Formats: sequence, structure tokens, C-alpha cells
Amino acid sequence: MRAYGRALFYHGLAHFYAGNFDEAHRVLIEAVQFNQASGHIAAYLCSSHHLARLSIIQGHLHDAKAIYQRAIECIDEQQQEIFVGIEKIGMGELYYEWNELETASSYIERGMTLAELGGDIHFLREGYIAKARLARL
Repeated sequence: MRAYGRALFYHGLAHFYAGNFDEAHRVLIEAVQFNQASGHIAAYLCSSHHLARLSIIQGHLHDAKAIYQRAIECIDEQQQEIFVGIEKIGMGELYYEWNELETASSYIERGMTLAELGGDIHFLREGYIAKARLARL
């Protein structure tokens, strides 16, 4: 079952990077739902993160916020906050876009702390970019 959930995520990711956004959206929604239901937390969070990023690209910032918020709440229920660093960074980026800079800074800082604990280089890269954008102001 976990292999299928990861395959869904990578299938959606392939469409995402190929610019097939409608198909990426469809597959990533399926990946989010399947991975959450199966309890595959890593694949669920990766799928959620990329679905939120896709929503941002498409200009649906409030949809992205809802996706990030659901992921954060799901992990909070399981008391495994270490896994949501990138979602908190993503929330910070949204608040930055809305010019709510204190809230943005808070989310980005907390997300970076969690991302550093998790050690994922891709998440850290996104966090450092978000911090740099915020520091420019």
C-alpha cells in the first residue's frame, strides 16, 4: 500500500514539473487522500506540500493555506510536529504575500527550526529562500 501512495505522489510530481498542472492537481489530490488514509505520513506531507505549491502557482493562495493548515493539524493530532517544517515555511510564505510580516516571520522561523531538525536539504533550501525574501524588507 505504501508503494502505491508513493507512486501516486511521484506521478503527480512528474506532471507538476512537466507543467501539466490540471493532471498534477488531480493526481496530487488523490495522493494526499490515499496517503493520509493509509497513514503514510511522509508521502502525505510531500503530496500536500506540492499540492499547495501548485495552488500558489495557479493563484489560489487561500486554497494553499487550507492545504497547509490541514497538514499541520493532521500532524499536530499525532504529536509529530517535527514533520511539518515545510508546511509552516509555506504558511509563512503565504503570510508574506499578504503582507502580514510578523506572522510570516513566526511561521518561517518555526518551520526552519523543524526543517533543521529533520535535515531535509530541499526543505531547508525553501526555508532559507523564504527567510532571505523576508529579510529583504
